[in-house]
Amino acid sequence: MIDALFLDFDGVICDSVNECFVSSWIAFHDRYRGDKPQAVGLEYYAQFRRMRPFIRTGQDFLLVHELICEGLSVGTQIEFDAAADRAGQEKLATFDSLLYAVREDLVAGELEFWLPLHKPYGSLAGSLRAAAPNPNVWIVSTKRSEFIERILHYWEINWEASRIALPIRMTKIDTIKSIMRLHDYSTGIFVDDQRDHLRCEPGIGLECRLAEWAHGAGRAGASAVLRPGLERIGLEELSELVSSFGS
Repeated sequence: MIDALFLDFDGVICDSVNECFVSSWIAFHDRYRGDKPQAVGLEYYAQFRRMRPFIRTGQDFLLVHELICEGLSVGTQIEFDAAADRAGQEKLATFDSLLYAVREDLVAGELEFWLPLHKPYGSLAGSLRAAAPNPNVWIVSTKRSEFIERILHYWEINWEASRIALPIRMTKIDTIKSIMRLHDYSTGIFVDDQRDHLRCEPGIGLECRLAEWAHGAGRAGASAVLRPGLERIGLEELSELVSSFGS
């Protein structure tokens, strides 16, 4: 029996690629560069989606726009991380601030436009509605909790803000370990779409699952060998797992 379930948000619960594109496009072109192209080309959008699997945090979305505008592309996580290193922490911090400022503006003034840009995957919305009252189901995401709350509420999922954990100066795994200690959980499952987040340590009772439908999971191909202790999970399998935590 699993004591607790921990879920990433973007790329696991919610397909937010269009929101990430819109918000980061405004942040980069309007707020950072001070220009505003009249249209977005299909190839530009396609390049953005191709580099989406390498994103770890919000600031990386603006880096993708910068790479596209410079005529550059990356094909591996190592190449993307090298581009982030070249950009430097000061620029990336600026990117992060600009992205969240745009999101706050859209939430304040264009909420009915912004919310539908997020779509729950498959049947997860129904499963989450059933599991929402369970105090042992958590969301662990780098996306701000107030945004997640609004999105879930839009999809009629009433989730307690206290069960949306935002890792601050620690990894997602360390955040989950702290929650497990605090609530005396002996076992848990963590589902994420980013392989680098899924470094579960032996002996802590936490199993890691890679969301195979998500952006990051497909980066190395469905046949890629996973590190020991890491397994894939399908969308329907996750929906059933979440439902099993329902009342």
